[in-house]
Amino acid sequence: MKRIVIRDLRAYRTFWMLEVIVTLLYTYLNIRFGSIDGIVGFLLVFLPPIAVMVLFLGDADLIGQMAALPITRAEMVLGKYLSTYLICFSIIGGTIVMMGMLGIWYELAMDDFWTLLSVKGLIFALLPMTIIMSISYPFLFRYGFRIGTMLISGSVFLSYAIVTILSERYLKKYLVLDRRGVFAMMMEVFRIGQDRFGALSFYLGLIVIMTTMLLGSIKLSLHWMRAKDL
Repeated sequence: MKRIVIRDLRAYRTFWMLEVIVTLLYTYLNIRFGSIDGIVGFLLVFLPPIAVMVLFLGDADLIGQMAALPITRAEMVLGKYLSTYLICFSIIGGTIVMMGMLGIWYELAMDDFWTLLSVKGLIFALLPMTIIMSISYPFLFRYGFRIGTMLISGSVFLSYAIVTILSERYLKKYLVLDRRGVFAMMMEVFRIGQDRFGALSFYLGLIVIMTTMLLGSIKLSLHWMRAKDL
C-alpha cells in the first residue's frame, strides 16, 4: 500500500502545482473584487471533487498494469483512499496558511484562520472530502474509473450548484449572517447544532457519522474491486 501512495504522490505533482495556481488566482480575484468570504468555501468544497477526478482519470489506463504488480487489490483500494486523504490534507493545510497570510492585512481572514484551527473548522474541512469519497469511490471501483468518474463528476457539480443556490436563496434567510459564503453559513449551522445538542455530542456525532460512512465505503469498494475482472 505504501508503494501505491508514493506512486500517487509522485504521479500527481502536476496537480499540486495546479492547486497552488488555482488557489492564488481565486484568492486574488476575491481580493480584487473586495471580498474574501468565498475563499475558504471554494478551496474546501470545490477543490476536493477535482482532486478525486484527477486521481482516477489519471489511473484509468494504468489500473490493469497496477493489478499485475505484486500487491493485493485491497492494497490498491486502501492506497487510493489514503493518497486522496493526503491530498485533502494538503488542500486544508494550504487553505489555513493562505488565510493566515491574508490575516496580516484582513481581520476577517484572521478570524477564518483561527476558526479553521478549531474543532468545528477542522471537521468542516474534512466533511466535503469524506462525503465525496464515501459516495463516489464505490461507484468508481464498480463501474470503472473513466465511466465512474464521468458519472460522479456530473453529479458532484450538479449537487454543488443546487446546494449553493438553495443555501443562498432559502437557507440564508433563516440564518442571521453578517458574511456571505458557504463557510460562514456552515459555521452558523454548526453553532446552532452545538447550542441544541451540546458541543461534545454534536461534534462527536459528526465524527461518528463520517467514520461510519468512510468505513462502509471502503468495505463496498473492496468488495467491487475483488469482484472485478481486470
